[in-house]
Amino acid sequence: LLGTIHNADVYDITYSNKEGISLVISDFYDFDYWESKPDNDIVDKGTIFVNNNAYKQQQLGHLKPYVLYIPIKFTPEEVRDILYE
Repeated sequence: LLGTIHNADVYDITYSNKEGISLVISDFYDFDYWESKPDNDIVDKGTIFVNNNAYKQQQLGHLKPYVLYIPIKFTPEEVRDILYE
């Protein structure tokens, strides 16, 4: 998800001691051009290449932007583990 989720919105957050925490992440999935720098490592260069390829496809109309909708639920035990361990 490194190259996927940017400027996402989080909504419908609920919490209860019995149910834990639930929320929804949404992100409008479209691509911006990323500049490559000479000092980027191989992973960064690969990520930039993939992103810019998708950007080009989007500009040509071959790839349509869409919304990512990611519901997430943490059980009460997971919440305790995250907060206290």
